[in-house]
Amino acid sequence: MTKPIIPILSDLPAPPDYQLHSKEDYSFTEIWKLIGTKMFHNKILGYKGNFNLDLENSVQSAVTLNDQLNRVKEYILSNNFNLMQPKATWQFFKTKIVDENLLIVEKSSNEVLQSFIFPRQNKGKKLCLIDYLNPKADSIAFYACTSGNKVSELANIWIDEGRYQDSFILQGLALATAEALAEFVHKEIRSSWGFPDRFNITLEEIMLAKYRGCRYSFGYPACPNLEDQKKLWQLLRPERIKMELTEGYMMDPEASVSALVFHHPEAKYFSV
Repeated sequence: MTKPIIPILSDLPAPPDYQLHSKEDYSFTEIWKLIGTKMFHNKILGYKGNFNLDLENSVQSAVTLNDQLNRVKEYILSNNFNLMQPKATWQFFKTKIVDENLLIVEKSSNEVLQSFIFPRQNKGKKLCLIDYLNPKADSIAFYACTSGNKVSELANIWIDEGRYQDSFILQGLALATAEALAEFVHKEIRSSWGFPDRFNITLEEIMLAKYRGCRYSFGYPACPNLEDQKKLWQLLRPERIKMELTEGYMMDPEASVSALVFHHPEAKYFSV
């Protein structure tokens, strides 16, 4: 099978270290800046129309939803991380490619820690994720993040109290916070690799991945094998930040994101 022509980088970015990192003191203000309106208001909350424009024009449905959302946000902030607890863990790893297998190797001994086999497109550009790595030696990042495991309990209490809309918004905000945290961690990873985003990058550009590199999650088109989550778990041990993997390789809490990050400038989303 003919491989696509993806330039092999010789000038590779150097990770700052190969240590396991974790962080639990994220600012909600910083994270919520990265919540995309289309993803949150339209896709998660089901708002019909342009929320920001409707809010600017005082459309009642937008005003009502905004008031409800602000009330839930204020409740979260007043609980000082006791309700929603954004946490993340991440690590850079050395890599090499052998027979189209991605090998994750220990930084000093080159011992193989894990291996991944990604599918290649059988038509079109015939892309495979390994095409974005220098086969001899390169680096990759893995991370996992979550909004915390206490949201569902309060959401159920609010349902019992008849506060259905507040419960719905709370659960939606937890999902959006996890996704925004995933963007935030990815942004920090890019900076650590030595190619920070330009200072005036817009939220819309971030939502469209208009930056160097790309992040991919298991179970999605470019790396559809959800069972590979188990390997990510063995590398990062997200249990330390109270994330669990179910027997079906789903993350618990539900409001969680995991990903592998490639630095290649031509890395993009694709399906196999």
